[in-house]
Amino acid sequence: MASCFFRLYTGRSISVKHEGPCTADEITNPEVYKHCNDLCNEERNHICGSDGIVYDNKCTFTRAQCEAAVKNETLFIVVLSDTCPITRKPDCAKYRLDVNDLALEDPLAFRPVCPHVREMVCGSDGHSFVHECQMCAYMEAYKGT
Repeated sequence: MASCFFRLYTGRSISVKHEGPCTADEITNPEVYKHCNDLCNEERNHICGSDGIVYDNKCTFTRAQCEAAVKNETLFIVVLSDTCPITRKPDCAKYRLDVNDLALEDPLAFRPVCPHVREMVCGSDGHSFVHECQMCAYMEAYKGT
């Protein structure tokens, strides 16, 4: 449900950040506010953040994470690498059904069921979804709010 409120409060859509479940580092930590004024060295241990920026090291990342938290935004580690994976919008058209030719009393009440396959995806809000279809269902349910 938290992913639904992301759109409600921010007005931004959720996108697939990477395949697989979100890692523990992708969850906001209240300790993050302590790092806004950290002085960082020039060490190179690259970190790809959920904002698509590659940070030089953990220190520069935690500073950016603090700055994001101050703006009520969530920044999490996607991968320890000098490149970030390419983000993509979920293909929700794959999960929509055309009910125009069906004799349904209330076609708007009809909700298709997502596949029973676990193909975890991590949303740009840091929440894991069992399937891309589940992410689309949440986005559809809250697009009007």
